[in-house]
Amino acid sequence: MYYSRSIDSRLFEWKQSANHKPFLLRGARQVGKSSAVRHLALSFEHCIEVNFEKQPELKNLFSNLHDVKHLATAYIHYSTLRHIQSILLSTL
Repeated sequence: MYYSRSIDSRLFEWKQSANHKPFLLRGARQVGKSSAVRHLALSFEHCIEVNFEKQPELKNLFSNLHDVKHLATAYIHYSTLRHIQSILLSTL
């Protein structure tokens, strides 16, 4: 269940903007920042969630980022390799 937050309207305004830029969402712990962004993500056709605390190795994908398409391709390759590794480890 999702509880509406005051930030929701600002996030949807950002999405509707013709030339929206990346945004930084900061705030106190446990107030629903991630939930609000995940809720917004439901309105997009594609979404990739990157959590640098849980997956610090993903920081390398952003070190030389020039194009979001390259990021998406790199993330797909990373995810595929992680999936293959987990299969191989589970069969040992």
